Amino acid sequence: MVSNELKALSKQHPIILFDGECIMCNGFIQWLIKRDNNQIFRYATLQSQSDLSDFDSVILVDDEHVFTKSDVSIQVLKKLALPWSLLSCLVIVPTVIRDKAYDIIARNRYRWFGKKDQCYIPTQEEQSLFIDV
Repeated sequence: MVSNELKALSKQHPIILFDGECIMCNGFIQWLIKRDNNQIFRYATLQSQSDLSDFDSVILVDDEHVFTKSDVSIQVLKKLALPWSLLSCLVIVPTVIRDKAYDIIARNRYRWFGKKDQCYIPTQEEQSLFIDV
């Protein structure tokens, strides 16, 4: 699923793979970049990964561990500063419920939020946060 190269890179910085054409996904990444004051995360689009281009989930690769669906949000929130890290308490909601909600949103994301004609293009300031593998 996730390449060994990505797993190795994730030892230095957790990597978030996202749908670069999805307006909602792009919004999440822009929101996260603004709140990731320590520049913990690195980003890449799912479209840049030939073996993952049809995957309909955000993926977090962190120190060789791979997280999907609602677990991505929980793990990301844990790494952010207060007050955002407090939201990681949502882990108490059973995974089956969190993932069901995630699946509904993922399945309808283009209809509800729209789709871009091209993948997200980072600003000059953000370029160092994006990886190309």
